[in-house]
This record gives sequence, structure tokens and C-alpha cells, in this order.
Amino acid sequence: MYDARQIANWFINKSAGALDTLTLSQLFRLIYISHERYIEKFGRPLVRNRIEAWWHGPVIPDVYEAFRDQGAYVDVEDPHYGSGVNKADDELLNDVYAEYGHLSIPKLTSVTNRRNSPWGIALAHGAFTPISFGIIAAFKRTAVTGRP
Repeated sequence: MYDARQIANWFINKSAGALDTLTLSQLFRLIYISHERYIEKFGRPLVRNRIEAWWHGPVIPDVYEAFRDQGAYVDVEDPHYGSGVNKADDELLNDVYAEYGHLSIPKLTSVTNRRNSPWGIALAHGAFTPISFGIIAAFKRTAVTGRP
């Protein structure tokens, strides 16, 4: 399991040299999508940090605090965290980046901010509610089996 700031650094490195710099909002969503996919594939969390349902989407407060001073666009790593991951995790992150890294914020939002998604379920309990491993795992299980 990783610190979400390490995964953020991975995405910042991956996007270096791309035409568009990642926004903080895109960074949240890429980490969140990776976390969901990781739970679905391996049955355990990718990141250990708290993920919350904010009004505009899932947010990892630790990532927000680490990168918010850069403004809307994020292109400098958090120097307190590396960006290395193991080979299997690197493949998963590469797949997520290839599929979603080029998408605009509105398109990423349509992926993460669905009413019956883990974000929507958590947000129904109020803004800043944690999006727990249990909520994501149950959602993924239901999506695959049709049963909770």
C-alpha cells in the first residue's frame, strides 16, 4: 500500500513532457480511479490515505495539502515522497493513465461522480464523508456479480 502523494508523484512524472500539465482535480481523479481499479483487481487498497467525497468529486486531503500551493496545475513532485512502485502496480497505473490521463476534468468527473458510485453513496451522507474501502469493494462486487 502506498501513500497517495507517492502515486501523485508517479502521475506527475508520467505526465512530464505531455502537452497539457495535470490539474489538481485531474490528479485526484486519476489516483481515485487507480485506487478503485486496484481494489477491484487485487482486493486491497492502493493508497492508505483518507479519500473524501467533496461536492465536486473525490479528494484525498493529504494530496490536496501537498500540492495546492502549486495552483490549478501540478507539475512539481512532493519532495518528501518518491514515485517508484512495483512492476504490477506500475502496469496498473500505466493502464489508468493511458485510458484516462488525456481526459478533461468534465469527462473524468463523469467517470468518478456518478450518483450510485462510491462517491455518490458517501456524498449522500454529507460532504467530506470518507469513501471507504468497504464502500468501494461493495460497489465493485455489485458491479461484477449484480449482488452486494
